[in-house]
Amino acid sequence: MYGYECLDTHKDRDEKHMRCLSYLISHYKWIIDVYNVDYFVANHWSKVPKQWTQCFEKFDLKDLSNFLTKGSPMNCVLPLNLLSLRATCFALQLSRQTNDNIDSDFCESLKISPNSCRTLDSLVNDSKHPKMKREILNRKIKEKKRHEIQRLSTITDQLLKSLDNCRTIVDCGSGQGHLSRIMSLCYGYDVISIEGNDDNVLGAQNKDLKMLNSLKKYKLMDNIHTDCPKQVNCVLQNNSSISELTELADNHLLLGLHACGPLSAIILKQLRECQSAKGLILVSCCYFKIHMNSFPMSQCAHKLSVPALSYEAKEIACHAIEKFINKLNTRERLSTLRIHCYRALLESLIDKYNPNMRHNAMKSVKIGDNMNFNDYFHKAVNGLNIDIPEEELDSDFVRNCLSQQQNCIIFYSLRLLIAPLVESLILLDFINYLKEDGIQTALLPLFDPILSPRNFVLIAIK
Repeated sequence: MYGYECLDTHKDRDEKHMRCLSYLISHYKWIIDVYNVDYFVANHWSKVPKQWTQCFEKFDLKDLSNFLTKGSPMNCVLPLNLLSLRATCFALQLSRQTNDNIDSDFCESLKISPNSCRTLDSLVNDSKHPKMKREILNRKIKEKKRHEIQRLSTITDQLLKSLDNCRTIVDCGSGQGHLSRIMSLCYGYDVISIEGNDDNVLGAQNKDLKMLNSLKKYKLMDNIHTDCPKQVNCVLQNNSSISELTELADNHLLLGLHACGPLSAIILKQLRECQSAKGLILVSCCYFKIHMNSFPMSQCAHKLSVPALSYEAKEIACHAIEKFINKLNTRERLSTLRIHCYRALLESLIDKYNPNMRHNAMKSVKIGDNMNFNDYFHKAVNGLNIDIPEEELDSDFVRNCLSQQQNCIIFYSLRLLIAPLVESLILLDFINYLKEDGIQTALLPLFDPILSPRNFVLIAIK
């Protein structure tokens, strides 16, 4: 596995890495450039090499956990080309495993003290009021978001301490303002929040007010920086100028937590083009929303003729391999994996009777241990304009498809094996786009991948 945890501008290793990733992704397009819901419609299993299918016949579903985990022994001998693919995928993917010291190690590379002055954080944690932390720091914030904010706020504070004359943060796509609020009130930075959704902006302002009221309630107003983030209600476009939108001339750090699809490319471009933008902390997500003309971005990728990634490839790059492995290892959750077969079977029936409804979203259904396909079907299509004869649900075709449930899950596992390579290629393109402008970059697997599957943080300093 590759790691890019240290800030640098070196590109030689990146070019070799990208060349290998591009070759492997192109070679296995028959796995990557497909939808799992089309498993029966397109007969995906027929494309799997015969040697592989014969090997998979000996698999138990729990064997897939070892198959998808680096260093885990296999209970059967894999065909040489499958063994080679597995080993190559593990070797080429960016290391996704985090540890408690990774932010401290990065901080040490910046040659600053890892101790942050989180005045409000310290006051709240030291308080004897049991409700204070929930009211002030964790108000309506889910566990996943709390985990991300805790780790990202620390690394943001550390990075800002390493920059000269930079005390302002521009939070791009700030949503409900949870991270902006923490950076402003807990760490004392001047924060400008840019958000294009009106409801999110109003929600952020409402939460700011409630937090200030909590600070007054617990008599903390005199001890901390109490300026809330400045809200800028607009959608960032490719031709946007953050300096003009925010009327900001001061040095600032660009921040993006889960910058969705094209927003990541816009933020990267802003860092290169805006003179007062001195650094960047970016967590990308929703790669499938990246515009076709936004990838690849780097000259390196163009030089290597890295092909455009299909929607299907970018979509599988967003799937959570660690969560899938966790389900394989948990008996209670193993039964929920039949959703892959059920959804593919439903798609084949839609193709037969309502082809105009192909690839449409179905109702979300929670799969229980005793849920059969008939139950799933009626819940998934409830209220939708899908008309499939009831007798079809008990046909030989349906029974035959259900007997292939394990193969359907195995095919999805093959896609998950390669998925991290697609994410790795996208992120390497991002950092090389910055390196080509002389900007130091690093990639940290900062979050727990089970809690937060998009766990890479791109850090850049001019």
